[in-house]
Amino acid sequence: MTKKRLIELGKLHDVLYARACKVFEENNPCKINRNGCLGCRYNLVTKRERCCVECKYLGPKGCTVEALYCKTWVCYHVELTDEQSKELAEIQRIAKENHLLVFRGSKLDALKYAIPSFNETVLKWIKLICEPVVVKA
Repeated sequence: MTKKRLIELGKLHDVLYARACKVFEENNPCKINRNGCLGCRYNLVTKRERCCVECKYLGPKGCTVEALYCKTWVCYHVELTDEQSKELAEIQRIAKENHLLVFRGSKLDALKYAIPSFNETVLKWIKLICEPVVVKA
């Protein structure tokens, strides 16, 4: 894996994450408000089934990283339009083909996963590519 390919994967992750965010920002299919999502508010899912339960990246105001897998997944209580379903499926397909789909994984986790074997030099490249990003909760 070259540094150039790693940078391309980092940019691809950003683009896919932005596309997924757009689906949720424009339509709010999970009906999220200050009291949580639809499933949580009406106890449709158990505490164990909740999206972010026990996630190391869950902060007081939501996710602290750009978790692409999480951003493209919805529970069975969410009703997506055909367009939303197709868009999220396409994002997942591209991410999976490029080994960027990591369950509860940050961008750094995804790039580590995308590289079959990495050493300290590659890890430094990844960390430069994944400079801290402030995620709006």
